[in-house]
Amino acid sequence: MKRAIDQLVQEINQKRRELDDLFQSVPSERWLEPLDSGGWNLKDTVAHIDWFEKEVTPVLQTHRFSGSDLWNLPPDERNHQIYRLNQHRSLDEVIAEAAETFGRFIDAVAALDDEDLQDSTRFVDMPPEWKPIQLIAVNSSIHYEEHIAVIKNWLNK
Repeated sequence: MKRAIDQLVQEINQKRRELDDLFQSVPSERWLEPLDSGGWNLKDTVAHIDWFEKEVTPVLQTHRFSGSDLWNLPPDERNHQIYRLNQHRSLDEVIAEAAETFGRFIDAVAALDDEDLQDSTRFVDMPPEWKPIQLIAVNSSIHYEEHIAVIKNWLNK
């Protein structure tokens, strides 16, 4: 019988490949074009996804729920602050860091036990009503799906 953690890793990797394939399909000269009226481009999207994976990775590694003060902000304001933190970085730097971060993130997920996915008490300071699997999915595969939809919409215009 397949372990739940192995299935989760497979699902995350599959959705990440879909996102990466979509990124690869965009000609380099279009990477800095705005995706929508908000002004974000593909570089900003990669940096945004990277921030969430960087935040979740130490939670999974240490089994301690903690992170940036940006989590205390409403989502739109948090996303704006993440944008501001990364807007002056080069595309190459953002892409390289994102690849490295994803490697650490998926390794941290793979190192969990099946029991870790369902039991918030296995993570110090995690709200008891939370399920760690939801924290992982919202900050990976579900998050990728949201951005895949935005990028596909932009490409189809």
